[in-house]
This record gives sequence, structure tokens and C-alpha cells, in this order.
Amino acid sequence: EMSVGINRFDRQHRQILRMVDLLRDSHGLPDDSEEFSDLLTQLTEYSNTHLRDEEKLLEQHGYPRFMEHRHLHQAYRKAVVSLCLQVMNRQIGAVATALDFLENWWTHHILEVDSDYAPYFRNLSVQWE
Repeated sequence: EMSVGINRFDRQHRQILRMVDLLRDSHGLPDDSEEFSDLLTQLTEYSNTHLRDEEKLLEQHGYPRFMEHRHLHQAYRKAVVSLCLQVMNRQIGAVATALDFLENWWTHHILEVDSDYAPYFRNLSVQWE
């Protein structure tokens, strides 16, 4: 189950996973293609918006593991910057590595890490459309 019980986050998670799928589908394109770069940029921008939204809600409602959660987001951001640079520099295997990282990170983060805060917000009856 990919739902964390916060409608806004559920929508954002679905969109992020769709964007990762689009990147995966574009894997046959040349690594320096404009379409691939555009998709990667869009995913990066959209995911940063989502992470900021999530951090804001977690902090506002005193989520006890907020700092740990934020550190995971910061590590993700750093990893994505590094992966994007590798892709831009056309390092061998960089595209496949980036795709695997994004797919694995988001799936794990939603199913394991984000689902950990779902009961906390359910107990507070927090809704955020």
C-alpha cells in the first residue's frame, strides 16, 4: 500500500513514481538527449517541492522523528545532485545507476519511511488536501 493517509502526499508520491517510470521508459534515448535531461530536471524539481511540503507538515505537527526524516531527505538531495552530474558528464553506467537509485529510493522511502508517519497523523486527524 502506497498511501500515507495524507491526500496531498499520496498524489505527490504517485506523480513522482510516474515521473520515475517516464525516465525509465526514456532510458533508450541517448544519455545527452534533451528529453531525458528535461525529465530528470522535472523530477528533481517536483521531488524537492514534495520533500519541502513533507518536512513542513512533519515539523508543524511535532513528528518525533522529524530530524531523522529530514536527514534522509538531505542525503537524497545530495545523492541526486551527484547522480545528475555523473549523467551530465556522460559517465559510463550513470543513467542506469541514477534510474536504479531513484526507483529504489522512492519505493523504499514511501513504503517504509513515509508509512511510518501515517499512524502518527491519523491519530492527530491531520488532513492536508
